[in-house]
Amino acid sequence: MIEIRKVAGIYFKNFLRLTLPYILPVGGYSFSPVRISTPLAIIFAVVYFFAIGITVMDVWGALNDLSFGLLNNIFYVIRKIPQLIISLILVLPPGVLIFYLFLNFFSYYLFVLLAAYPFFIIYVIPISLIGCQGPLKSIKSSFELAWEHPGRTALLTFPPVLIITYLFVYSWRVFNFLFFVPIWVTLITQSYCKIVNCKGPTSYFQ
Repeated sequence: MIEIRKVAGIYFKNFLRLTLPYILPVGGYSFSPVRISTPLAIIFAVVYFFAIGITVMDVWGALNDLSFGLLNNIFYVIRKIPQLIISLILVLPPGVLIFYLFLNFFSYYLFVLLAAYPFFIIYVIPISLIGCQGPLKSIKSSFELAWEHPGRTALLTFPPVLIITYLFVYSWRVFNFLFFVPIWVTLITQSYCKIVNCKGPTSYFQ
């Protein structure tokens, strides 16, 4: 269902390029000589989110045998940053609210809702960047793709989230955010491209 061998080939063949964008936010946050304040943590989070966008486009390029420079990729993602931030603003508060309610009013129904939420928004970033759709349409399309492909989406969502949580709890945070999350993003992007078979913004990278 999910082409692990193909994804592994893309990741390890482009290992340096797929890892490089994460070094600044992960290294800066983990090894900062000064105390990380909340505003600084938000900045690191935005830079990390930007790195995820770069990974999505690099994986898309590898899947379509396109060769473009890292700077071209960076400039393309910069153009999409307002759209990505709006998407993040739209999807993050409901997730935070569900998590808060789950922690304070533990119930089976809230647990199901908490588990289902990432399942339905997992394709938002690839849809925004590769599918070139607006924030609301990206969220809507992500819900539709998850609903139409529940098995694939469940495999992309639940095992990785459990692994990320485990690594985070047991202080493997650098490995988590420097290596495992990029691998997960590679998996999501490859699956999205296979599901929709879209050409993406080829004209921009020609």
